[in-house]
Amino acid sequence: FHFVPSEGSFSVNPPFGGDSLKIMFDHIFGVLRHSENDKNALSFLVVIRGDNSILNHVKRSQFCRRITTLENRYKYTMNTQHKDTVAASRMQSKDCGCASAVECTGAWSPSTSTSLLWLQNDFGHDTWCPSDTRVDQVLQGFHAHPASNAIPV
Repeated sequence: FHFVPSEGSFSVNPPFGGDSLKIMFDHIFGVLRHSENDKNALSFLVVIRGDNSILNHVKRSQFCRRITTLENRYKYTMNTQHKDTVAASRMQSKDCGCASAVECTGAWSPSTSTSLLWLQNDFGHDTWCPSDTRVDQVLQGFHAHPASNAIPV
């Protein structure tokens, strides 16, 4: 929790349970509050489980600009899509015959919905407003349906 950016747009994919979520949201809200007097755009896109009780806490924040819920019609992938960091000895064979929730490709479908939360200061909202078009572009990355189920806050 030493990361205190003054500007930029960031994605956050925290652990889905425990006290770390509340601590993380309190930290993000503190960073956004601290940035209110600056003229720098600051934005966080947070990905959490859709059935999480912390959503009520987040919805009450002045920084919560939009929440979109994805049903489990998409797949998560291992962190290998950004950079080839997996050692050859740990890579799964493509013909391993997996029958579990995690496919041989390292992708899996979640058992619950997922929420995407846009948390922004005013300048961040002006710069990266989560419009239907922009939200649809993000959802395409999840191979999800359009933002018809998005909840503007």
